[in-house]
Amino acid sequence: MRKLWIGAIALLLSVSFLFCAAACSKDPEQPQEETSGIEYGTAQPGDALSWEEKPVAVPEYDKIDSMLFENGQSDYSIVVAEGAAANTYTAASELNYFVSLASGVTFSVRAAEDVTWSADAKYISVGENIISQAAGVTVPDTLNSHGFAVRTVGKSLFLQGVTSTGDIFAVYDLLSKVLGYDYYAADELAIATASSLACPDFNYTDEPDIEYRSSQIGYQNGTVSTRYRVVSAQFMSPEGASTWHNSLQYIPYNVYGTAYPEWFATDLKGLCLTAHGYTEKYEKLVDTVAGKMEVVLEKNPNGDTIAFTHMDVGTWCTCEHCTALKNKYGTDSASMIIFMNDVVEQVEQWRKANQPGRDNIRYLFFAYTATVQAPVKEEGGKIVPIDDAVKFHDKLGVIYAPISSDFFHGKNEPQNSSYLKQMQEWNALAGENMYYWFYQSYFYNYFLFYNNFDSMQDNYRAAVDNGAVWMYDQSQYNNAASTGFQMLKVYLSSKLMWDVNADVTALTQNFFDRYFKAASQTMYDLFTAIRLNYLWMSESQGVSGWIGTRVNTSEYFKLNTLLEWEQLIEQAYEDIAPLQISDAALYEKVHDRINLESLSVRYLLIDLYGTQLYTTQELYEQKVQFKQDCAALNITRLSEGELVTVLWSQWGI
Repeated sequence: MRKLWIGAIALLLSVSFLFCAAACSKDPEQPQEETSGIEYGTAQPGDALSWEEKPVAVPEYDKIDSMLFENGQSDYSIVVAEGAAANTYTAASELNYFVSLASGVTFSVRAAEDVTWSADAKYISVGENIISQAAGVTVPDTLNSHGFAVRTVGKSLFLQGVTSTGDIFAVYDLLSKVLGYDYYAADELAIATASSLACPDFNYTDEPDIEYRSSQIGYQNGTVSTRYRVVSAQFMSPEGASTWHNSLQYIPYNVYGTAYPEWFATDLKGLCLTAHGYTEKYEKLVDTVAGKMEVVLEKNPNGDTIAFTHMDVGTWCTCEHCTALKNKYGTDSASMIIFMNDVVEQVEQWRKANQPGRDNIRYLFFAYTATVQAPVKEEGGKIVPIDDAVKFHDKLGVIYAPISSDFFHGKNEPQNSSYLKQMQEWNALAGENMYYWFYQSYFYNYFLFYNNFDSMQDNYRAAVDNGAVWMYDQSQYNNAASTGFQMLKVYLSSKLMWDVNADVTALTQNFFDRYFKAASQTMYDLFTAIRLNYLWMSESQGVSGWIGTRVNTSEYFKLNTLLEWEQLIEQAYEDIAPLQISDAALYEKVHDRINLESLSVRYLLIDLYGTQLYTTQELYEQKVQFKQDCAALNITRLSEGELVTVLWSQWGI
């Protein structure tokens, strides 16, 4: 084991102090020299474990004179409407599951139609039903679709969402307030142990700041996503088509190219949304897209959102008519808005005649690459459409995806002033139909740490200030597991999309304590050290936070720095070594978590300094061990477009 000294400043000061100090420095420097600090010890498996996990306490809350359960027994029943939505039954099931974890108690579940309401009845009513109606429980119609109310009436407790999804979130919120419940990962949650629990005296409502919140990484799906309280809008698309970048899937060239060549862009990489100026062919294009959307609505009775979005390219049609529109409005987005207005108008006429109850449908396009700029002007100090042709249909929305933005920094910082202006401009056009697509990974290399930890809250606040109803903060969506503290990102993002003013510092420390256990402080030190290096890269070296910036070079990751990080990882393993004796299963779980975070450091050491650090045989063994760890930890991809097997080929293994 290499013995290295870690500078005390990087390890002992709080993150907030460090970042303030570094940001204010006129000449920030990357700490590289070995300084007087902490020398790490060598704990062994048989050593006494000084660390003990702090038990989850039952929170303080207002109570009534009735016990939800006492000494393992309960007089309460969960009440659900007969034939309730699947989500409502899920909410009831989740309530029983977590209460059972905390106490061993399982409530009976009864149909609301089979019981009678009275002030002395002991029910936990989930979702709207005849019991909640009899008790006079309502949910304000001012809340968004994921909002809910939690109310105590008589001796009964009512958990009711605006929708059945809100029913689930009402349950999770109740659990957090009476049993200290929190969810960190599929294999890590917090909940108090309680043999008895008084019925709370509650009367409150809540809703997420961002109504729809989409999962970021491949790890999040199904129950995991729901427990993070991350549930997206219900997007619809034609059979066989993608949700995103789907315009050529709506109108494939091999189907329509011969009969309607005017429907396609000059470079054939997308559609020509003016049909090269031919009115009849334009109308036919509108009819065709609208017709396909009508079929989508028929086949997806529970969907609420249709996205018709251009392909993942930076080009646009340059025909005479598209060019004329761009010259008139200053942006290619004008042709998309005009086209979508016509499509939406036609689909909405059909919907009103055939599905009048689905007034919640929204239709979206991308403000992305060629269309990122809005066609607006300032008039009387207000942002307005350039003319009525680009005024949004009231069911039309936009997905603003500023892929060239610097996500190291918030939208309120100087580096992103132009993007904040774009957000304000699109919000002026789209109003309540603003959807945001942000980015938080280097998509060319998934092994690299991406430092948006210090900008996440500011970016989410900016989105909420500018009308956000949906957020997708894209990360390694197609990777089964991710390094670079991605699990912390998932946790923080889920919290901040619900409450953009949540205490990030407290959430971060809480996550490290629960997730890394005895290695919490050491892993927090590693996390801090890596962020400090990225701060140095940004403030001193001028490295952009654009997701395409190539940073995996020795210029930005010095050997001594990487070796210090490696030593912190070794120390983290030492921190948990005694668990091998006291709790072998917990040891394996935390060991894997540390190992997962080690991959980003080990990758850089091998890739940048492998031939300098190791003999040929040692380097080969390091690569093979890295490969084996990736397999064990379920790492499947090198980048967005490449399987991890590409790396093995590059490394000759």
